[in-house]
Amino acid sequence: MGREKIEATAASVQAMGAQWITINGQLATLALQQAFAGAAAMMALASSRTPQAALQSQTRLARGTSVRSTATVALLSNSGATLARRGLAPIRSRVSRNAKRLVKR
Repeated sequence: MGREKIEATAASVQAMGAQWITINGQLATLALQQAFAGAAAMMALASSRTPQAALQSQTRLARGTSVRSTATVALLSNSGATLARRGLAPIRSRVSRNAKRLVKR
């Protein structure tokens, strides 16, 4: 019984570790995209020749930042749920098997 729990925990940790690697890659990609988009927007703002162009560039910068922030929060939220689901799957499968085995007795 104790061995089964250790094996289930090890499988859970392994599944969560693999998911963390995926999440880290996604976040790194998103961070680079945000940095490049922010830099481009800042350059557009810095190169504005008129106050009206500067205001438009600043508005685009603010909108882009808020949209990218929303995307990041959504990614983190979904990633957290996926991480929990992947981590619990090995434990759930072993608990289900154990329950079926015990019912047969």
